[in-house]
Amino acid sequence: MINFAHSTFTWKHHPMQPDPFYKYPGGFVGKTGDAYHVRFDLDCVCRIREENRDPYEVFLGADCRSEYTIARRNLFQIPNSEFRMAFSRDTRIHIARHPDLPMDSGENAPLGESFQDWHVKLNTFPRHKTIVEGRACVEAALDHAILNATSRWSHPGKPVEIEIEYPVHLINLDDALGEFQVCTGPVIVPDMQTWNGDGIGRVFLAHASFSSFDWVEFVLRQEVEASERDKESRSKVSGRDRWELRDSGRLPPEGVAGKRPLLSGLTAFHKTMGIRCENEILTAIL
Repeated sequence: MINFAHSTFTWKHHPMQPDPFYKYPGGFVGKTGDAYHVRFDLDCVCRIREENRDPYEVFLGADCRSEYTIARRNLFQIPNSEFRMAFSRDTRIHIARHPDLPMDSGENAPLGESFQDWHVKLNTFPRHKTIVEGRACVEAALDHAILNATSRWSHPGKPVEIEIEYPVHLINLDDALGEFQVCTGPVIVPDMQTWNGDGIGRVFLAHASFSSFDWVEFVLRQEVEASERDKESRSKVSGRDRWELRDSGRLPPEGVAGKRPLLSGLTAFHKTMGIRCENEILTAIL
């Protein structure tokens, strides 16, 4: 059972180099040569198991908002966006923007392209108990136990088993009837159409819900088109400009100085996916 509150991913950037055109590459406002660390907690672990091979693991990191680092004031970038990573031990994994499309824009990349060093620290509880009965689940939740869930299933047509483990941040309970319903997230669900035997091409960002031990439903995040009015409003700069040029007379090969591309994408949880599986509730024994 993973101790998600004490499991982290830490990376160290390559030393910062000045961008030939922009003042704040990546939003960084430090000095040339600075190399800063980033650490975030883990929200979910997905394992893909194939017989006679070590499990292939993909992790989901906690999200943050786009920011200026390392600054003293004007910390958030406006326009603002979400930063979130899914990654294996050595590769950044694309998070799907449009689950209905076979493959949307974006591709995986070696972690070494962005980081000079990185480390996954996966802590576990020394002892835990597995629950597969509703009354025991209700009692554990009302007893303020630390709860994780696992959902495990086989993919049709592929000799693999998929398992995701995630903390139960929210659970609904009916004490009188001994019934429950987990409704929690975020989690990642692998797009098994992109599985090549050695790795996954993309994952879906989702929330999970189940009220029995043989069925789970996911609601997947997807990008939706904003109105023209919202695009214009969301693209207005406030404070420091992430795309400010070093020299207003020296334009980059693509783009026009002072004209930021309109932000178009908004996200919504809309598409659902139901899977027959084996669910378990895990409780830490402290």
